[in-house]
This record gives sequence, structure tokens and C-alpha cells, in this order.
Amino acid sequence: IRFYKEDASAVVTVKAGTVIQTERINGRVYELAITEDVVIASGTASALLPVKATGTGGAYNLAPGYYRILPVAVDGISHVASEENWLTVPGADEESDDELRERCRNQFNLVGNYHTDAVYRSMIAGVAGLSIDRIFFEHEAPRGPGTANAYLLLDSGVASAPFVDAVNDYINTQGHHGHGDDMQCYAMPETLHDLVVTVWVRNLNNISDDEQKRLKDGIENLIRCAFRENTDYDVRRTWPYSRFSFSQLGREIHKNFPVTESLNFSLDDIASELNVPRLKSLVVSIENE
Repeated sequence: IRFYKEDASAVVTVKAGTVIQTERINGRVYELAITEDVVIASGTASALLPVKATGTGGAYNLAPGYYRILPVAVDGISHVASEENWLTVPGADEESDDELRERCRNQFNLVGNYHTDAVYRSMIAGVAGLSIDRIFFEHEAPRGPGTANAYLLLDSGVASAPFVDAVNDYINTQGHHGHGDDMQCYAMPETLHDLVVTVWVRNLNNISDDEQKRLKDGIENLIRCAFRENTDYDVRRTWPYSRFSFSQLGREIHKNFPVTESLNFSLDDIASELNVPRLKSLVVSIENE
């Protein structure tokens, strides 16, 4: 997490255990803690400090920008922020029954001496802590004869460079690949979309300003969950090789926020190939019905 100093000429010490928080997301606040004492030297305006989640699970793998609150001020620090590629080792949830079923099915394809998709899928899942349905292959020699690519998809956040590098190191540098194979892992490619959402509510004047803000923030976080920026709502998410339905998203907003009378989305359904749709920008406005 990047810590910004109030005065670049000052020497600032950030103690181990310093907590960085998110805003409340569907009733829950996520926290990271600094893992070691760090001194930010004079002349350095900001520095990246190592952190670890205070809890376990994939819900902590939030997109850049979510972790930005210091609940206890640090002398000499003006603000903090999680940046692109902030995630080095993602959290993982306990395996669900469906994920176990898929992994067992994949194991039956491992027999034999050849490095098939099943072998690489099992290997990558073991190193990365991903369920096997989040690993996608590209064949037909994308980088020349004997090559194949694998693309990794996280439930939330992004597959950052250090994380992907660690998987490639295991497969290639440490020699866990088939003879003559050239397998490279990458973060799942993205398509970026600007989305404007208008929400109509009956008798908006009867809803307090605080309630309106909670409604707006809640709808925004639900939409961001659908676009894989958090995991706090049970909604249908964007996937590669899929069609993302805004009518389905509308039904989920109506279900979670019953005061919603009507909705309008600025985009039509998004059809994806070997990529995952993500938000470039999101604007949610609440209007009176």
C-alpha cells in the first residue's frame, strides 16, 4: 500500500500493525495491517509498504483504490492508497462442494506421462490457490511452435504482476513443465467499459440524505461486485466467453434494494471472448420517480 507523506523532507516511521481499511461494503469493513516497521527517508514523498490481510479469504482481494482509510492517523502521513498490481499473494476461500467436484473430475484426466491441460490446470491451481474453472488456455501456438498460454482470473481484484510471475517461475524456472513445452501464464485480458446507471425511487424526498447515500453506495458496490471488484454480494459476475446481462443485473438490484422502482443502464449486454469485462468508470444517480 502506498503511503504519502505530508512533507517530503521529513523522516516518517510507520509501525508494524498499522491498519488500513476500506469503506463499509455491504455492512463489512476489510482491513490490512503493515507487516514490519518502515522508515520513509527524507526526500522521499511516498513509499510502498508491505501489508497482510487481518483475515482470510478471497474477499480481501479487492480492486485498486478500495484500501484507502487510516482509522488511526499516522504522524506525517497525509493519505494512503492501494494501487495497480498491489496484490502479490491473493487470499483464497475454502473450497466449495462444486469446486471440489470440478477438481476431482480434473484429476481423472491427469493419468499419463504427457503435460495436458488437466496437468497444467492442476499445477497452476495448486500454486495459485485458484479454482480450476478460473484458468483458461490458449492453444494453437500463440507465441510460436510448442507454445501455449494460460490466463488467470480472480474472483475480485486483478491478477497482479508479482502473483503471475510467481506462477511462471514455478512452471518454467523450477522446471515443472513438459519436455519442449513453452507455457506462459498471464492475467486475464480485460475490456473496459464506462457505465452510467440511473435509479428511480418513489417519493425520494421521504428518504433522508444518509439513507440516499447508503442506497447509492450499496448499488454501486453491488455493480462493482458484478464486475469483479469485490465479492460482497451474491450476483452473477462477468466471465470470459460469456454474455453479461444487464437485465439480470437489474433484477439483482431490485432484489437487494427493494425501494428501487426502475433502472436504466447506459450499456447493452456485453459479449466477451477470452477476456473479462471490467469497469473503466461508474456513475450511479438516484432520481425521484
